[in-house]
Amino acid sequence: MLELWRRTGDPLAFVAAQQFWQREFAPWRTIADGLWHLAHPRASGSRGVYGTGILHAGLTLGGLLLAVCSVRSWRGSYTLYVAASFLLILSNHMAAPLVFHSMGRFVLVLFPLVITLARWGRRREVDTLILVPSLILFALGVALYVRWYPLA
Repeated sequence: MLELWRRTGDPLAFVAAQQFWQREFAPWRTIADGLWHLAHPRASGSRGVYGTGILHAGLTLGGLLLAVCSVRSWRGSYTLYVAASFLLILSNHMAAPLVFHSMGRFVLVLFPLVITLARWGRRREVDTLILVPSLILFALGVALYVRWYPLA
């Protein structure tokens, strides 16, 4: 922020720059608009945009649900980290129909969620329930990547 202030005279220039990326600060609107677009596939314009939206919405909402379910088992610092991260992620509202796009990659690096999945995965049945969808998503991601399809 000091460097922005030195160069532009505005330490919060990064906030103003979000409009050029079609983003705005609106966490609750992000969820509402995203769910609306998931319920109305034709509003997305194409199957590719809709499919990518489903993928990122699943990762985002699944991560949020996982966080809510496991917050009692975390230490306070993990809870604060995940809460602040989700506030930041959901505050990054994009213009329709790309509401949830790029959010999945932000959720995947929230390490307390991975720790929770690892704890739950100690039981063989739960491990399989985690492993199979993860492998399917991995295979889908690789297939789309090698076909030069943008996932993020």
